[in-house]
Amino acid sequence: MTASIGTEQMMRLLEKVARDVESAQEHLTELDAAMGDGDHGVSMTIGFRAVRKALATTSESSVPGLLLQAAHTFQAAAGATVGALLGAGVRGAANTLTGKAQFGPQELSGSFRAALDTVMKLGGAEPGDKTLVDCLHPATVAAETAVRDGKDAFGALRSALEAAEQGMESTRQLVARKGRASRLGERTRGHVDPGAASCFLILRSAVEFLEQERSRSAAPPTERAAPHQP
Repeated sequence: MTASIGTEQMMRLLEKVARDVESAQEHLTELDAAMGDGDHGVSMTIGFRAVRKALATTSESSVPGLLLQAAHTFQAAAGATVGALLGAGVRGAANTLTGKAQFGPQELSGSFRAALDTVMKLGGAEPGDKTLVDCLHPATVAAETAVRDGKDAFGALRSALEAAEQGMESTRQLVARKGRASRLGERTRGHVDPGAASCFLILRSAVEFLEQERSRSAAPPTERAAPHQP
């Protein structure tokens, strides 16, 4: 099964992600304060507020174009490592979708792989380094495995989300080997990496939106609820 998503839907998806990230600011800040300088939640919120502002006046007419604009906007506003890595990851995914209106399993797994490869190349992190890669890598592998097993795009998304959550939780027992947190060594063990937590939060929010849209489109016309307006 393929998934069709237009620019209006993508704008609402990005709005939902932005709201969910803003709602999690305190949680993300607490995670970062345990092994960093505690600015991760604030940086994420600043970045996604800028994305919401940009979406309100955007002239982009394609899904890849919206994703690229969101990535550049987030990167410029959030700054620091999180802005560079997440922005680059979204750009990598968006570039694989250029010219496509239907997103099947192959496109989905390809966008995951492009995002992962871009983030790993830019940041130099590997699985086990206690970074967002520990969330994105298992999600990518799970999506690719699901596609090889014949699952449709939504099945692959669910598999990716489950693996992403497990990957995020796995960082609790890891020792940071990249970034400023690496200077704390063993003191980082026992804490979830904030970058991995943000990666999972974004993915979960996006999957929730797509599942809601799927359920709404499958319902009889008289039972369809109007889409949420932010």
